[in-house]
Amino acid sequence: MAATHQESARSPASILTTSEILQSHEEAVAKRKKPQDGGFHLPSFLTTIEAIGSSGSIRAQKLAANLASLEAGVSNTNNATNNTILASDRKTLETLSAIPPSQPRSNANGGSQKVGHSEPGILSYSKAAFDATSSSSHKPKHPGSVVSSIIAHGEAKFDDLNTQIIASIRQAHPGGRLIPLDTENLDVYGFCFTGHAELQMLTSVVDGTGISNYFFAPPPKRAASGEVSGRMGQKPQYEAGVITYKKIKWTIYFATWSKGFNIYQRGYVVHDLGTKGDDIVEQFVLECGTWTSTPKEQIWVFDQGFWQLDGALYKSIMKANWADIILPEDLKEDVLNDVLGFYAAEETYRGLRIPWKRGVVFYGPPGNGKTITLKAIMKALYTPTESIPPLPIPSLYVKTLAGWGPPEFSIRSIFEKAREQSPCFLIWEDLDSIIDDSNRSFFLNELDGLEDNNGILVIGTTNHLDRLDPGIIKRPSRFDRKYLFDNPSDDERVKYVEYWRHKLGDTPIDFTDDLVKELAGLMKDFSFAYMKEAFVSTLLILAGRRNNKDGGDEWAAKFPEAIKKQIKQLREQLEAE
Repeated sequence: MAATHQESARSPASILTTSEILQSHEEAVAKRKKPQDGGFHLPSFLTTIEAIGSSGSIRAQKLAANLASLEAGVSNTNNATNNTILASDRKTLETLSAIPPSQPRSNANGGSQKVGHSEPGILSYSKAAFDATSSSSHKPKHPGSVVSSIIAHGEAKFDDLNTQIIASIRQAHPGGRLIPLDTENLDVYGFCFTGHAELQMLTSVVDGTGISNYFFAPPPKRAASGEVSGRMGQKPQYEAGVITYKKIKWTIYFATWSKGFNIYQRGYVVHDLGTKGDDIVEQFVLECGTWTSTPKEQIWVFDQGFWQLDGALYKSIMKANWADIILPEDLKEDVLNDVLGFYAAEETYRGLRIPWKRGVVFYGPPGNGKTITLKAIMKALYTPTESIPPLPIPSLYVKTLAGWGPPEFSIRSIFEKAREQSPCFLIWEDLDSIIDDSNRSFFLNELDGLEDNNGILVIGTTNHLDRLDPGIIKRPSRFDRKYLFDNPSDDERVKYVEYWRHKLGDTPIDFTDDLVKELAGLMKDFSFAYMKEAFVSTLLILAGRRNNKDGGDEWAAKFPEAIKKQIKQLREQLEAE
């Protein structure tokens, strides 16, 4: 009997969905709902399969394939309740299938009832289907054939592509140990691409055996390295390759697909090295995961509803210099000591039995150094030094809560990443424009609720402290330190003009002491941003005259007149505001 059905059974290439199983059950129920002995006898799950279990039934063959996948242990546990037979039914199915369909079974009245259908039970049928596909050849297939099968599934309508892929790989590697990986947080290709392991591709989009995308990787430090051509890389979608890690080799399949709004990235490792191979793969995953989650000359930025690494922001931060920031020396010292001291004081917090977390607010009129100070702090946190804990401390920058989900989803994602990266520096710039009445309660709950925020220093900036809810800025343990970045004083304006005189020291501009004092007085009530604009706009105008009208050094003589004119225009603009 079994051999007969092995001939007609199909491989687990098309999995029966939950809706199809239920539909089949309902159809069988309708057929079996006939009066018997004065009553109705509803079928068991076994007799339902018998009703549709003829060898010519595609539906039965798909169910057999589905159960074969379950029997082989290849079902995706994350989707088992949605897309496969429930594991809780296993014992029941085994008990039922242990009774050959042709033998009588006891009925409720103690008598016997002969099952009239001649088809096998559920698990016997599924085992026949699996045996017909897996035992026909014990020789492993080439990975390219598996990738072709995966691509075919990806192009068709599917319910659970992950289960389909696992079944295909198991058929191609009988006896091999299969380890599925969620590669959303594992940049396997990048890890190998940078030399931490070796990856040799077995398939290629060029010859039609796989699907991938090629990309250009520019040199990270063009001027320093002298490399101007960059490198070509490959990002696999449906591909297969061999990884060599610590002189151990194994096969890996890559698969990326979308379903609804979700994108799934998976890797499937196959090896025949026993438990030793499992341990090596685990070491690989841990090292690769650590490498992936560690920013490499990049800053984590939350924008449009998700986190992304920004290399341009990192380069901008590395240009910041405390010497270029004109602020009261005590303010700079307090801010830097407050931040760096926090990360070095974990044991102190523990000893005092208080949570190791902190909140700081920078506030004041726009253009007075809040952003550049943040950059200088971030640079200090990324600069190697002997400290506890060892630097660098990752910085997480929140640009906006806007995205495909509600603000609450974004806030939750932000704090989850911060807890994952702890200890870290979490920055909310323009806090008053991000947090409003609609999301304030959720924000406060994440900031100061039941969750563990140890190691997180949250810093917010605002131009309008009065617009922040008192519950945010006045309650202790939230934002308990506030630093005012006010318009520069007389001495600070003089220092700033002196800073520009030093920058222009190699030009023919006659920057006298009297001119320094005069310009500092003319720019009273200016922010640092306005003062910078006065110098920059003046130099741009003079640069144009130097190229077009005034040759030689004649343009330099017009600097005092030109900058005073720019200051006057900026004054009018400021008063208009």
